[in-house]
Amino acid sequence: MKRKYFFAWPTVQVYQCSEPDNQCQDHPAGRDNCVTNRGFLRQKAYFAPINNEYMESITTTDSYKLDKLLAPLQPSEIEWRIASTTKDNSKLIVVPYITNRSVMQRFDEQFGWDRWRNEIKEIDGGFLCTITVILPGGEVVSKMDGANRTDIEPVKGGISDAMKRAAVQFGLGRELYDYPKVMVERSGDAAQGKYIPDWAFGLLDRLVTAAGQGSLDREVYVLRESQVKK
Repeated sequence: MKRKYFFAWPTVQVYQCSEPDNQCQDHPAGRDNCVTNRGFLRQKAYFAPINNEYMESITTTDSYKLDKLLAPLQPSEIEWRIASTTKDNSKLIVVPYITNRSVMQRFDEQFGWDRWRNEIKEIDGGFLCTITVILPGGEVVSKMDGANRTDIEPVKGGISDAMKRAAVQFGLGRELYDYPKVMVERSGDAAQGKYIPDWAFGLLDRLVTAAGQGSLDREVYVLRESQVKK
């Protein structure tokens, strides 16, 4: 009986081996004799036998729901950064970003830790990130985006931003672009205004939750310390 093998990486495809059974036994050690290396995909990879559980888990439907990847973002997955200040210097204008750790967690939950990967390429002034995922039916999808080096920790920050932008290509965090304008009233002297005040983070969390519920109804939100529940 002919045995079935699949690519463990970079693709997950199901093959019916054309070699006799006695040669199939040697495929993990002698891959050059496999049908895939005679023109089917023209790629070499490690081969492993397919079990029944794996075969039953594969779906061949064209539609594949990215429910875990595209679920509403939670407050713990967001970091807020100061973008600028108002002209009168009385308020901070803050913007939300998904954290890179949350990107990795979402891809793990959606595809499995061993069914996606990222590749980083350094370019002039920044980095390109390509994220490749394997869908349940075996299709391989890659999307790429890039980012400049950041002012703080240029390499680490640039790589992180490039990965987050690549994740947006899959839809993760895309709703952040639709957020309303958020301003935080400055407290204390001008030096303290360089940072988002501690009291504001609870209000920002509530705003993220409301966004996930679709209940934000204003174009501009101004957060004040008086709004904090005592």
